[in-house]
Amino acid sequence: MKVRILVKAAASLLAIFCIVFTGMLCYHVMVQPMDGIFSTLIPQPEKLASVSNREIININPDSTTLPDFDPAKRIFQKAHELVVMGDLDQGYEKFLSIVNFHPNSPIATDARQIVSQIHLDRLLSSDSLLGRKHYEVESGDSYSGITAKNQTTLEMIMHINRMTELSNLQPKQKLLLFPLNFRVLIEPHRESISLWDQGKFLCEFPILSWVGTVPENTTTSLSSRRASIQGRSISPTSPEFFRSEKSILLLSPSLLIYGVEKVEEDAPAGIYLNLHDMEDLYLLTRQNNEVEIRSPKK
Repeated sequence: MKVRILVKAAASLLAIFCIVFTGMLCYHVMVQPMDGIFSTLIPQPEKLASVSNREIININPDSTTLPDFDPAKRIFQKAHELVVMGDLDQGYEKFLSIVNFHPNSPIATDARQIVSQIHLDRLLSSDSLLGRKHYEVESGDSYSGITAKNQTTLEMIMHINRMTELSNLQPKQKLLLFPLNFRVLIEPHRESISLWDQGKFLCEFPILSWVGTVPENTTTSLSSRRASIQGRSISPTSPEFFRSEKSILLLSPSLLIYGVEKVEEDAPAGIYLNLHDMEDLYLLTRQNNEVEIRSPKK
């Protein structure tokens, strides 16, 4: 009982001391400077007292002295921490939120590259079912007919079904199909080609070089795709297909996309990607994909 009384008395004395000290500090600042601990805490109280409330509140939000705040940087840092801790799904969601909601942030380019690589791994993994559908072969089916009906390509059928060569189709045979209905967005000012699925960002490929005139903003389509070795066309079923040179032709303007190790000085007009990116872009596209060339208005 006595202990409780002593505690309450000590707390009361401390509260009184705080009130008195605060009052004396206000007197030091607003009325008359005092010596001792007050001059140590606030050596020039007259400067603080001369600042009006209006000056404190009326801060110019456009002032160059204010630090820049980019919320995307904090989100990126949090996403990185989540990935390091092994929470890949939550980290991915954070990176994706930067791509969707902060596309103009300086850190958005890094976020897009990370999201792009995650999506490519998921899209092209032969173990993934993302975007796939099951198909049962019917009597009279052919590979060309199946690809046409399902907006896909022969090389994609071989890739996701792990085929090294084509066997004869049998009725009721099961196949996995991957419809390739992506929109291709070419942005010369960003030096990138990206794929989109109904307004959702999928992946992005950096442009190494754009040789020739950059066309005006337009919407076109993918006219054709070609795999070749020294000018000779190579079929997806050929053992030479994987080492062949891939190219994609746009309909209008007639513009070629190439994959190269290095852009030569005398390279023909076109868009150049590195070889690995070209392989992925080639596999994820088909004839008649919608293509948009977009640059910001001047």
